[in-house]
Amino acid sequence: PSLQDLRGSRVPPAQPCGDDEPMICTHTSGTTGVPKLVVHSPNTLLGVLTKLETMPLPGLSIRPDDIVATCIAFVHGRSITWSYAQLVRPPAKVVVIADSAPATVVETLREHRPTTLEACPNIFQRWENLTGTHPELFERVRAFINTFDAIHPRTVRAFLEASRRRMPVWGQVWGQTEVGPVCMGVYTRGKLRRSKGGRSPITNNVGRPIPLVTRVRVVDPQTRRPVRRGRSGLVMVKTKGRCLDYLGETDRHQAKIWDGWWNTGDIGVRSRDGSVRILDREVDVIPGTSGIQLESILLERLEEASEVIVLGVPGRRPVPVLSVEGDRGLDPERWRAATADLPELDEPVLIDWEDFPRTGTWKVRRAELRERLLGTQNTYGTGRWT
Repeated sequence: PSLQDLRGSRVPPAQPCGDDEPMICTHTSGTTGVPKLVVHSPNTLLGVLTKLETMPLPGLSIRPDDIVATCIAFVHGRSITWSYAQLVRPPAKVVVIADSAPATVVETLREHRPTTLEACPNIFQRWENLTGTHPELFERVRAFINTFDAIHPRTVRAFLEASRRRMPVWGQVWGQTEVGPVCMGVYTRGKLRRSKGGRSPITNNVGRPIPLVTRVRVVDPQTRRPVRRGRSGLVMVKTKGRCLDYLGETDRHQAKIWDGWWNTGDIGVRSRDGSVRILDREVDVIPGTSGIQLESILLERLEEASEVIVLGVPGRRPVPVLSVEGDRGLDPERWRAATADLPELDEPVLIDWEDFPRTGTWKVRRAELRERLLGTQNTYGTGRWT
């Protein structure tokens, strides 16, 4: 039947499920293969994971006079918690950007100037040039928010500098569809200015575990025992918001639960102050360094680069894959200067920005990129916990 055939029909009664029963199924980003289907209940998704949305967070909580703009993947659990927040703490206006194309963003934000703006990290990266060509779009923003993935300092700095508010802030929420928000890092103009040119990108530090919601520990992948602060290992999470199952893959779900803790599949370091620094996905690890860190450093040093991905491949040096704005290409002298104090890298591979294979949240599919460009699926990591 068509929609017209249903007009005037009786509205069926609501059939709410139990608080601990499956309510919704959304999918993960799928950077390492076919996305997993994540099952959440009302308790796990709304009872726990929405706490961050309604906490009175200085500078980040929704205000009654806010114009809230968002550009996220609406097939992910994040869209459920975000929608809940708009109902519980309603702003003056909500602006939903379904198309991340820069031209669409300019047209939309020119008419609706936001005071808070949320997007996926790679979407912010795609919009970075707009901070130079159309800075007025972001001049009223007091709070920028990104979820789903780590973001690079250069991108954060560009948007914070475009805001004309006295003290704009950037909130980065690190987490997973399976367990929701885990840690939150907050960055200011001052932090970004002071950290510029450093060897330890500030945004790799994703902050501390969210109070009353999550606990974090870092363990040795082999022994499963906690490692000392300052040493790297698998990042484990404990939360009542952990998903119920992977639809049709219960064994895979159970294999990631270690003594009540959830194995995120990320390699990270717990600092002495309790904050967490993310190094890489376990499957993408590069011995002796961090691919994410190298990518942030290269983007800082090469303003002409619009994307940088460093791939670890056994038997050869890490391979940097770059896209460069315009027709300038990559000057060999600038490349040598940018990499002089970094671990030895292979010759850079240049491709167009559009040629990076991406997920629904614009993350780069590293496995597909590695196979397409280098003809191999071999990595240093095991990939057991992806």
